[in-house]
Order: sequence, then C-alpha cells, then structure tokens
Amino acid sequence: MINPNASLGDWREGFPPEQSLMGKLLVSSSAQNQREMEYTLNLFLSTPISNEGESVQTKRILIIDDEETIQTVVQFGLKIAAGWEVFTASSGLEGIQIAQTQKPDVILLDVMMPNMDGIATFKKLQAHSETEQIPVILLTAKAQTAEKHQFNDLGVSGVITKPFNSLELPEQISRILNW
Repeated sequence: MINPNASLGDWREGFPPEQSLMGKLLVSSSAQNQREMEYTLNLFLSTPISNEGESVQTKRILIIDDEETIQTVVQFGLKIAAGWEVFTASSGLEGIQIAQTQKPDVILLDVMMPNMDGIATFKKLQAHSETEQIPVILLTAKAQTAEKHQFNDLGVSGVITKPFNSLELPEQISRILNW
C-alpha cells in the first residue's frame, strides 16, 4: 500500500519511469455556476506507456453522457490511467452514430439523459447489427439493488455507480469485461 503522506520520491520508488506521470487537471462547471476546480495528480499507471506514448493494450471507449464535466473527467482518467482512446457523445442519438462508425471496445452509457435516456439508447444499440455486440456499462447515480438488477436484466455488461474515481475506471471496466 502506498503511503499518501510520502514524498514524491517515495511514491516513485518501485515504479518504472514509463509508468509514472504528473499533471494538473482543471475542471470547469457550467457557465451558470462559474466554478473551477484544479487537481494536481501524481499517477502511477497500471498499464505501462511505451516510448511512443501509446498504451501497450489500447482499448477504444465511447462515453455517452450529457454532462460535459463527466465526459472530461472520465476521458482524462481513461487516457491517463490506461492510455485508452476515448470518444465522447452528448446524447443517445450522437452516441449511436459514433458507435456505428468507430466500433468501440466498450460503451460507458449514462442512464439519465434528456430526450433519449440511457435505457432507450441501449435498446437502440441492441437493435443495430453494427452495435449489438459492443459491451455496454451503465453509469448511474441510482445505486439501489433493485435498479441494478433491472439494469442487468436488460443485458448490459455491468453498472458503475456515480460518483466514481475516474482513475479507477480502467480497472473497474477491465474487471467487468474480464480484460
């Protein structure tokens, strides 16, 4: 276990240079709130980065979520922690179109979205031969056991409950999909 109070030098001990990164993430909320949060991150990657800067095991992930902040945080976590390629969509319809053209390895799909919610989007993805085999993991704030069973009964690959740690998403996704 890593000691969170250790110095940066202690944190890097035992990690090859290609597995450690440092950086800052600036997250801005909607213009109405006018809030900005800055995070300083010291990251140690579970998937090593090659000398060319690409992940050894690159996966292609599509995030369908109407909240731009969630898209940004998830995209950052997946790219930094695992080096995965990430596509984003702000609506179910846009997500279906991207899924048909990009053929991602997995889709992270928000349940609560305007116009076409995550369940309707999932059903449309299942109705298209180009997208029916793509695993879908739902992102939801609904954490009740009954809802999770309902989601699993639909045939989704898994459910990740909000809030989540975006840097742990690659591990959660890999566990759900047995990667």
